[in-house]
Amino acid sequence: MKKLLSEVLEDIKPSKEYEKEILDKADQIINRINKSIRDAKAVLGGSGAKGTWLKTFDADIFVMFNYGKYKDKSDKLSDVLGKHL
Repeated sequence: MKKLLSEVLEDIKPSKEYEKEILDKADQIINRINKSIRDAKAVLGGSGAKGTWLKTFDADIFVMFNYGKYKDKSDKLSDVLGKHL
């Protein structure tokens, strides 16, 4: 049973090199957002932040906007973010 579990984990977990490559790319995007949007902060979330992702995955990047500044513009947040991507 242990051998089967090890084989399955090897098949579904990304290599350390691949994980580093993806984290580096996600960090570049996060840094770009954080440098260009005032009153907002981007962070890595989901399985990437927890270190539980699989070989085929996406990187969840969450952007937290200053509530006071954007409370009446919540329907425009995608437009604000889109300008900086």
